[in-house]
Amino acid sequence: GLKDIFKAGLGSLVKGIAAHVAN
Repeated sequence: GLKDIFKAGLGSLVKGIAAHVAN
């Protein structure tokens, strides 16, 4: 459902930020 899509998008965003900060 929409919640699953939102969670997946949010998780991806967090991973992207974490990767950016790690670099």
